[in-house]
Amino acid sequence: MASTDEARAQLYDLVADLETAEASADVYELAVDWVAEKLGYADCGVLVPDENRFVPAAARARTLQANVTPLGVEEGIAGRTYRTGESQVIDDVRDVTTARPTSDAYRSVLSVSIGEHGVLQILSDAVGAFDDRDREMVERLATHVERSLERISHESAITRERDRFAALFENVSDAVIEYRVQEETVRIERVNASFVRHFEYEPSEAIDRSVQTLLVPELDSAPIEYQAAMNAGERHDTEVVRQTGEGPRTFLLRTVPTGADDVRRGYLIYTDISTLKDRERELERQNERLESFTSVVSHDLRNPLSIAMGYAELAVDDPSADHLSTVVGELERMDQMIDELLTLAKKGEVVGETEPISLDEAARSAWDHVETGAAELVVETETTIEADRPRLEEVFENLYRNAIEHGSPDVSLERPDEGDDRSSDAVDEPPLSVTVGSIEGAVDAGFFVADDGEGIDLDDRDQVLEMGFTGAADGTGFGLGIVSEIARAHGWNVSVTESREGGARFEFAGAESGPA
Repeated sequence: MASTDEARAQLYDLVADLETAEASADVYELAVDWVAEKLGYADCGVLVPDENRFVPAAARARTLQANVTPLGVEEGIAGRTYRTGESQVIDDVRDVTTARPTSDAYRSVLSVSIGEHGVLQILSDAVGAFDDRDREMVERLATHVERSLERISHESAITRERDRFAALFENVSDAVIEYRVQEETVRIERVNASFVRHFEYEPSEAIDRSVQTLLVPELDSAPIEYQAAMNAGERHDTEVVRQTGEGPRTFLLRTVPTGADDVRRGYLIYTDISTLKDRERELERQNERLESFTSVVSHDLRNPLSIAMGYAELAVDDPSADHLSTVVGELERMDQMIDELLTLAKKGEVVGETEPISLDEAARSAWDHVETGAAELVVETETTIEADRPRLEEVFENLYRNAIEHGSPDVSLERPDEGDDRSSDAVDEPPLSVTVGSIEGAVDAGFFVADDGEGIDLDDRDQVLEMGFTGAADGTGFGLGIVSEIARAHGWNVSVTESREGGARFEFAGAESGPA
């Protein structure tokens, strides 16, 4: 064996190699090589636990040991060393009943713990081959081996975590930005695949850009709040609207800082909640319609019901009086209310498959479904729009009824018979005219339905499309509400204004349209 000073110097050289080793197997090989070459002991090995047995991780021997039965982790001198963590110097293994040497030629052993990683053993065929100097040197070796193994284990764990996080970063469905705060500006360092899909910026277009200038709309005030959180290294959640390849979408934006105070870094996670927000709005609209239904059932339907019951009682007491006609009229009004409520509940919110529809054909078809009397329809369009045809015709039908019922007090659903004693002025009154046409030149082309009746008061135009609003004593207030619901389900905006003739004009914009 080399002198103590030489062995220590040689051990320092070994430590440098151990610190650069990348695998546990390399560490074990370096250790047994050093024992064999620098300490001069040809028989040595490292035993590591595998389940309940020791297996050799590295070994050097002058003769090959064949058919050796593995030791249990509780057996032999190795088992005692591993269990107690204390070095064992055995001068003659034949004096130790628990010893399990792999060869009868071995007489002494030096067994040193490597912590939870295993045991380093040196064997000799001479009795009393090892002294305290040997034990001290091998213990030093074992300490450096243990540290290197722990370093490799720690680095492996970090590498595994980094690899898992990299896979998560790339494969998570949310759009994620890795950012750094540089001179109070939040800059992009990395983006994942979902970010590219959502926002349609390639990584080369996004990296090193300011998040504010790349993604945030000019009128969005929310960044002030969450940027302050990032600058302070704090977590923050907020809802934002961002432009994507599919148009504006609503996101839950979460800031996740990861850096220290002097290195402000972190992640911006964009979770698309547009579908959830749409569902929330849908539930709100359903609740509003439910409130409207409740109002009709609890109040509006009670009025004609009370009138009908009152006149029915009068008819019982005085059969000769014409009370039953009033009863029938109120019952018919209630029947109309119920029909319109069912229409609203079953159809007003639902739009089926859309297709290119000729406005001309749909307008004329709907006219045939309405009792129009002497009123006239004028169609001034050959435009085609994308719509659900039954729902589109339902819009026209309700607007036609509204025009005929409210457009003029002189509109009659029956032409006067010859010999009718009504005044000639009433007969000569020009019939109500309803016009359907295109809105040209608008950003979102659309269509309109107008009449030349009395029109709608300016004060009522903001309310006329609300559910239950009516300007007539016998109206239900649901016809135009249904129109509004169907239009909204198509993505159309409805506005109420005045026609050229001073009547009512309903305009629908936002539909994709074009020449037929």
